[in-house]
Amino acid sequence: TIHPHDTMWQPNQSWYFAVGRSAMRVLDVAARASWLPRIGSILDLPCGYGRVGRHLPAVYPDAQLYFCDILQE
Repeated sequence: TIHPHDTMWQPNQSWYFAVGRSAMRVLDVAARASWLPRIGSILDLPCGYGRVGRHLPAVYPDAQLYFCDILQE
């Protein structure tokens, strides 16, 4: 579900979801470059309305996910 105040969302705009997929590619590169054997937790900061965060459970199903932003919504 897209938050009604998410001004980045425009119906039928594939770029909205492409941003999340792009972030997953960046995380994959970072994870491969790290010394960590696996990703156990992820902090999405600032998470905004979740444009990137909505992809995290599918890519990192075993990780504990944390989200934080200054927006109270």
